[in-house]
Amino acid sequence: MVFTRLLEEKLNEIAEVKVLVLYIAKDYSEGGVERSKLSDIWFLRSFHQVWIFNLLPMRSSGGRLSYGEISALRRYVEEGHVLVAGYNTFVRSWSEELEELFGARMVRLAYSRNYTGHLDVVYGDSKCGYNDTLGAVILNTTSASILASFVEGHPAIVKNRCGDGVAILVALNPVEEAVMGGNEEVYSLLAYALRGELENPPSPRPPPLHEVFLYNVRRTIANIFASIAIVVGAFAFTLWLAYEGLLPYSLTLLLIAPGAALTKKSVMSSERYWELLLVLARNPGITIRELSRISNVGERKLRYMLAVLEGAGAVSSIKLGERSRIFAIKGKEALAIVVRLSANERLRYVLETIAREPGILLTELSARSGIPLDNLLRLLRRLSLLGVLEMRRVLADYEVYPVLPLEQVLVLRGIHGG
Repeated sequence: MVFTRLLEEKLNEIAEVKVLVLYIAKDYSEGGVERSKLSDIWFLRSFHQVWIFNLLPMRSSGGRLSYGEISALRRYVEEGHVLVAGYNTFVRSWSEELEELFGARMVRLAYSRNYTGHLDVVYGDSKCGYNDTLGAVILNTTSASILASFVEGHPAIVKNRCGDGVAILVALNPVEEAVMGGNEEVYSLLAYALRGELENPPSPRPPPLHEVFLYNVRRTIANIFASIAIVVGAFAFTLWLAYEGLLPYSLTLLLIAPGAALTKKSVMSSERYWELLLVLARNPGITIRELSRISNVGERKLRYMLAVLEGAGAVSSIKLGERSRIFAIKGKEALAIVVRLSANERLRYVLETIAREPGILLTELSARSGIPLDNLLRLLRRLSLLGVLEMRRVLADYEVYPVLPLEQVLVLRGIHGG
């Protein structure tokens, strides 16, 4: 990382350079993912140059360069890009394909236990010292040209034109010499070798049209499947939240109802659901909290079970206010509403009066009950929409008629201790 950034700074003296580093170390959790990009020609095409100075198989995810990676790198160069490799990359991933790509063959390895100066590098009018103990490779060029040489005369950096691009091989270990040896001259040496490709970069040729088409098709399909996976995952997670009773009832019902409708027969044959239906039949207009106390089932679990029963068409839920939702057996919604409202003394009186005196005027009902006319009108209109009663316009007033018979209201009042 330090080496790459310092080299980037040096090259920026020649031309603007921006570097992306792939972290392929074995101890990095995403090393395998990063390494796979070396065989992805479409990823490689997004860069003018690729540097692989010091690939050590023992420390890298994926080990030595594979045949697929070498093939992708060769194609990358042939299409008009630049590949730069170092001593360790070339030697430890050696193959005839690599020798052909760089236009040079490995003769032998050069190494010494002590610094001798024999592997110092001469380039242009300058010289860069090199520690023999880091090792180097002696090359015999086949089609490559020599950019820099060791003092003893062997090629130190070679450049081979391959197709429309260039492959540059550095026959020494520039990373360890610069970082471990603190030799900053190495950056000048590499800048010298890369100057030509920075000042006059190759012009990459566009990929074949059929490849572009297939790539776009594959990417589109991959994006579709990725989107489907995200949606399915999110939906599954939301269903789990609904099952655990962690969502509002309305949203739980929305998610559960389709499946409950399809499995209605299975739901209605379940003993635990039948027990819940019996409690609802005996207690029309009950809330989840009240139902939990009677049935000894947690409110969260009841939220899910009631949504299943409503989705299966066995139960109805009625929202009476911002936070008030009651439940009843399907078809008994008006009954449940009357039971619920009868718990309030004034409202019970209103309902009983309407039941005993069908067609009573709204103004008279307001006067008897002591409920302000506007408030009573809003309440009765809502009850009319819910199917509890009927309102008929009469001049400037309303006649109010019950939907439920009088005796049923009285029975319900008795059930609730009225």
